[in-house]
Amino acid sequence: MGQTVKPSKHVNHDLLQQAAEWFALLQSGSATDQERKDWQHWLSSNDLHQQAWQKVEHISHRFNDLPIETSRVVLDKSAISRRSILKSLAFVFITTGAGWQWLRHQNWDAQYRTARGEIHQFTAEDGSKIWLNTDGSVDVLYTLTTRKITLRRGEIYIETAADITTHLIRKKRPLIVDTQFGSIQALGTRFSVRDKENQIVVSVMEGEVKAQLSNQTQARRIKAGQQITFNQNSFSSISQQEQEPSSPSPWIKGVILADNMRLADFIDELNRYHKGRISYDPTIANLRLVGAYPVEDVDRILTALENSLPIIVSRTTPLRINIQAK
Repeated sequence: MGQTVKPSKHVNHDLLQQAAEWFALLQSGSATDQERKDWQHWLSSNDLHQQAWQKVEHISHRFNDLPIETSRVVLDKSAISRRSILKSLAFVFITTGAGWQWLRHQNWDAQYRTARGEIHQFTAEDGSKIWLNTDGSVDVLYTLTTRKITLRRGEIYIETAADITTHLIRKKRPLIVDTQFGSIQALGTRFSVRDKENQIVVSVMEGEVKAQLSNQTQARRIKAGQQITFNQNSFSSISQQEQEPSSPSPWIKGVILADNMRLADFIDELNRYHKGRISYDPTIANLRLVGAYPVEDVDRILTALENSLPIIVSRTTPLRINIQAK
């Protein structure tokens, strides 16, 4: 690619993100001839682009230098390709500066995991149905005394079932969801639990649950139609949900349901499912939208938004999208 450019510490994160996205596309094997030409143009248009590209390549070599045994464990546990992991590592290494710390918290050994944009449903041994939302991980452990679900990352929705082993052990086992800040005990119910920005959000659709902080004795009962948020120190006030209490969470069907929703909140939610990054101009944050949007087709959603709102959608790279006022 011509003369070697010495990596610079002054390459900003935005350029590093762009370089990582180009790298991921080219490594995927699905890049078109036009996309390769676009990458060449991007690379040659600015020396800082070349410096960012070299840093991404350096990160990829660090991953390739992992011991074979470590790589095999990661691949076997995650059921995704080495190339996919490489893509994620490259992106996070350069955008956070803490790649190895990030890798340690990705829960490769979790019993159930979902990738960005994936929603998975499974049935526990007692018949309870559990949905795991995008970019999440969870462990399920049933013993003679308890039914325990540990939410390690992301969001779950649970339709509880009666304990089918009660007649064998002569004692009903409670169903507990453990989180980083506390536990939620199901009392014959349908509910969701989300680990969101250093707080836990619990929403109940049917029945009720009891939430308790890890380091305190105080607990709260949340009934159908109610929602509560808590962190390691305290509970918020119990509030009413916007959706009908009897309705399941829309995301289990792969849908974002917007009812007069702020565009900013909608984009934040959509970013949970998009493999790249969608940013927006703050001047359009308070635009409102209504509808049901299938998260599996982000391009279709953006086209619908562009047709119904005074906005323009543009792409810096295939994975980096920006929305501005028209």
